[in-house]
Amino acid sequence: MYEFLTSLAIDFANLLDVGDDHNVLINVGQDPHRQSFKAHSVVLRARSPYFKTALSNDWIRKEGSMTLLIASDELLLSELQEYIQEYLLTNKSNWLHQNFALVHQTVFQLDSSKDLQEFFRPFKKILPKELYEDLKRYHFQAGMQLKPEYLQAPRYKGIKSTIIEKPHSALIAYWIDGGDNTSLPSYPGELQYEFKLLVRGSRDGFSAATFHDRCDNQGPTITLLKVNNSKHVIGGYNPLSWGSTNTWRYTRDSFICQFNIDYKKKMVAKLGRVIPACSQYAISDSQYNGPCFGDGDLWITDDFNLAGNCSCNKESYEQSVGDMFHRESWDSWNGKNGTFAVDDYEVFQVVKLRLSDQ
Repeated sequence: MYEFLTSLAIDFANLLDVGDDHNVLINVGQDPHRQSFKAHSVVLRARSPYFKTALSNDWIRKEGSMTLLIASDELLLSELQEYIQEYLLTNKSNWLHQNFALVHQTVFQLDSSKDLQEFFRPFKKILPKELYEDLKRYHFQAGMQLKPEYLQAPRYKGIKSTIIEKPHSALIAYWIDGGDNTSLPSYPGELQYEFKLLVRGSRDGFSAATFHDRCDNQGPTITLLKVNNSKHVIGGYNPLSWGSTNTWRYTRDSFICQFNIDYKKKMVAKLGRVIPACSQYAISDSQYNGPCFGDGDLWITDDFNLAGNCSCNKESYEQSVGDMFHRESWDSWNGKNGTFAVDDYEVFQVVKLRLSDQ
């Protein structure tokens, strides 16, 4: 029996190679790269559910005495499909990335391409959930139109600051999203946040009272401090609202940061997230002080532009943000080391953009 089946398979292979008495012509691709393959409908219908339907009277169209079937990606047989998927994933991963749009659109229309579908599925992590679901429906449902906001070119929303530049705001947004890289992006791309100015010292004053009047109950904020007589900026992100509760505030999502703004030199940035065991001291909320982070890590008391009223001493956060311009020392509380004044300061409300706002 084995010899018979082997011989039969060889005969079928010869029949396909020669193409005698074929009654199906399969054109693959488009001019000038179109190729034609001769086949037999009885073999195709027996081996492929696709061709069983495609070669029915409802699908085919006659051209002379021949059956012309224009097919492309869907003509793969099940066994061949598995081998092709394995080959592409193992040997052509770079090609898959380079031809992302073409392959992605094709494989999600083929139920048998599960392995390739899984290869592309991780890309959904970089897309908003609503957009990802709408894109799937767009490819699966004929006639569905994408929302107009999806088709608009992204607009870069920076930060209207006199202390930092737009690329710095992209780095801050990256930190807010949980990133730890401290390299300034060469092209910031589209931001997921809008930064709304609440207070600026040079415009509104440097008192704690002014800070609370303009910044309390405004939701998440980023504070930026231009250190007096230096090229350094210190900042802190509060994911909560500032208030005048005279209490410690718990959070694991706050951070403090520093970077130089001397554009003649390579930017040096540092990021310090709150130490988990010290999360209960992440934010100091006092009506008598300005924005204060940790148990001394970044404290802005009152009249921020006067010497000795701002200080940095590492305690509750993983990194110190003052070591670029002073030594860490508890002597700062006596006004010797670790204290500073600011030339200017800004506090921005941080607003997460909806997809339709971008």
